[in-house]
Amino acid sequence: MCGAMLASSDRGMICTADRTEYPRHPSGLLDLRPAEIRARADAFAAAYRAARLAEGWRPLSQAAALALPEGTPPGFTRLYWQVRRESWAALQVCLAELGDHLTLADAGAGLPWLSGRLARLGHQVMAFDLSGDANFGLGVARLYGRPDFLPVLGSLEAPPLAAGRYNAVICNAALHYADDLAACLSRLAGALSPGGALIVMDSPIARREGRAGHAHPGGRVLGRQELDLALRAAGLTPDWRRVRRGWLWQRHQLKNWLLRRPRFDFPMVIGCKGVQAE
Repeated sequence: MCGAMLASSDRGMICTADRTEYPRHPSGLLDLRPAEIRARADAFAAAYRAARLAEGWRPLSQAAALALPEGTPPGFTRLYWQVRRESWAALQVCLAELGDHLTLADAGAGLPWLSGRLARLGHQVMAFDLSGDANFGLGVARLYGRPDFLPVLGSLEAPPLAAGRYNAVICNAALHYADDLAACLSRLAGALSPGGALIVMDSPIARREGRAGHAHPGGRVLGRQELDLALRAAGLTPDWRRVRRGWLWQRHQLKNWLLRRPRFDFPMVIGCKGVQAE
């Protein structure tokens, strides 16, 4: 973001090049969000929290947080975590293709269960999210004690990631919250090392055109062609993979069809960064 290393300061950290300060957030997390969006981001986090509480979500216990994506914590539907377990299984296959002991970014990490799982597999993981909410945002990292991953506040459109550093950047149920899809993908792609992959999972994707759907905090539905073109514009080659889904998802899809609701799916999309020839 500032093109240099950060050094400790009284309030948090400071860029050694342009002296931009990155303070500690009330959540205790280092705030690497651009200063001009911090107030708006905190307002989004508050709206997201209110919406999730209205849906019946409840704060996680430490045991429930450490077990995710296994189990069904209070307030969540069975389908919610079943879909994520299925996607987690597909992600492990994808990462195995990239190698062992990878450097990974969990972009838009939310509840940082994925970062915790990846770190326990021996990967080096940085997690960032707009929200430091203690129950429904990155503040949940406190339940991991001293986590094996690095949690910081950051924006999808201005990700706090060094260029060319990461074997994979994973957008787990996050990309549909990006305000500027093209800018987001371009900047995330810039963080990839040659041969790296930008992995999109558990974002709703329509077979044809996307939809605005609910305004924030509900995100939107992405369009397949829209996402494909944006990945290519970011210099990535899309690899669309269908994730094997169980009967809960099939029943959900049938219900949507009977009620004539717009249909979408949760495929895994891998944007591959080519290796430049010398």
